[in-house]
Amino acid sequence: MPQMREVLLDTLRELSDPAYQRAAWVEHSVDQNLIVGIDQVYHTLFDDTDLAQDINSCIGVLLFDSAEVEVIRPLVDLLERLLSDLGNAPSIRFIKHPLWPKVVECAERALETLQLKGIPLRK
Repeated sequence: MPQMREVLLDTLRELSDPAYQRAAWVEHSVDQNLIVGIDQVYHTLFDDTDLAQDINSCIGVLLFDSAEVEVIRPLVDLLERLLSDLGNAPSIRFIKHPLWPKVVECAERALETLQLKGIPLRK
């Protein structure tokens, strides 16, 4: 699943960049070369992976070890809370939510940790 890990890294890059979020998700004023929008973020993290259902099952497939689980878990928990609060709201409502800066912070931390590893995962 090396390509899914790249999608995860792209998602984390997008979640850790508020300027890009505003420009791409809200203003649609930049090339949209990443995930583009909160709906796709949720699809990637919640539908396309087991990160929300059973994050530990992702070790060796999408994540390398428990250290990566520990930096992704707070992000997934925050996103679940926001989804519960906002439902199917537009991206701007997520960006303006009081918890959004914490989402950005968690995504930055997760991205930093996941980028440190370069060992290939099993296919």
